[in-house]
Amino acid sequence: MKIADTLRRWLGLPFPDDCCEPPKPPCQPCPPGPAGPAGPAGPAGPAGPAGPAGPAGPDGPAGPPGPPAHTCPCGNLVVNGDFSDGLTGWDTTINVGPETDNVHSIPGAAQLGIPPNQNESAQLAQVIDGFDPSCCYVMDFFIEGSGNMPVTASVLIGETTVASVTVPNTTESGYRYYRVFVPCTDEEGDALVVFNKPGTGAIFIDDVGLHAIGPCPADDLVE
Repeated sequence: MKIADTLRRWLGLPFPDDCCEPPKPPCQPCPPGPAGPAGPAGPAGPAGPAGPAGPAGPDGPAGPPGPPAHTCPCGNLVVNGDFSDGLTGWDTTINVGPETDNVHSIPGAAQLGIPPNQNESAQLAQVIDGFDPSCCYVMDFFIEGSGNMPVTASVLIGETTVASVTVPNTTESGYRYYRVFVPCTDEEGDALVVFNKPGTGAIFIDDVGLHAIGPCPADDLVE
C-alpha cells in the first residue's frame, strides 16, 4: 500500500475510487451490563404517632352486696319519762318523791328534795334497757326549782360518765328545757340516766327523754 493511501485511511479521507461508496454506519452504544448487588439496608425511620384509643370495654359484673346498715333503737328509751305513772321505773331511794301540782306536762313530775329533807342532797336515776353503745343519742328534759348549788344531769355507762349537763342554781320560776348529746362509746356496763341535786332547795324534773339519732363511725367512739 502506498504511503499516501495509508495516510488517507488514517485521516478518513476518501480514496479517488471510493467517492461513490456509501458512508459507514456510526458505532452503536454497548448494551448495559448486568445489575450490581443490592446495597445494605438503611437505618429504621422514627416511630409513627400512636393511633386513637379503642372503645371502652363492657362494664364488669356488680360486686357482692355490703353488710346491712346498723339499726339503732327507736323511740324514747326512758321508761315513764313523763311521770304519768308516778315514779315507776325510777330509782327514788335518795330523797325523791312524786309531784302532781308543779308539773311541766300533766299528770306528774319528780321532786328532788322532799320535806322534811328538802335541803339535803337527792338523786333520781334509771337504768336504761335497750341502750346500744354503738349509736349516739340526745338526752333532754325539763327542770324547775331553786337551790344553792347546780344540778347535774348525766348519762353513765357503768361508772363512766359519757355525757352531762349542769343546770345552774336559780330562783326563776317556770320549767326550762335542756338537752345534751350522748356520743358513741366502747365502755361496757349498764346505761344510766342520773339527776343529782347536791345542795339545798326543791328541784322538779319532768319529760325526760333519751332518743337515738343514728349509728356512729368507729373513730367517734369515746374511750
